[in-house]
Amino acid sequence: MAVDTVPVSEGSKKENRYAFRLRDGGKVFSVPKLQYLSGKGTDFLDEAIEQGLDEIRLTRALIAIECPEAAEGARNLAADQVMWISKRWAEASTITVGESEGSDES
Repeated sequence: MAVDTVPVSEGSKKENRYAFRLRDGGKVFSVPKLQYLSGKGTDFLDEAIEQGLDEIRLTRALIAIECPEAAEGARNLAADQVMWISKRWAEASTITVGESEGSDES
């Protein structure tokens, strides 16, 4: 019997990740671009949108899911800093929060 092995996610490739620092000169963290979120990240995003979770909490939680080592630092950021990350992450991605890949707007 032949057995197939699932390939590594495209989200693990450097070019498919959004990299950021939580402070000047700090450690570089990265999260997958929105179109490459993990299953857990996608499930959370769907639930958060359905519940009307604000963008700041949504972004902090997605960072915690997709890059756990950045979670504590992200929790300590001010709202405007989290919004800056959210905007830049969305710009680096080919889709935005609330938009599916099959959308006419992408």
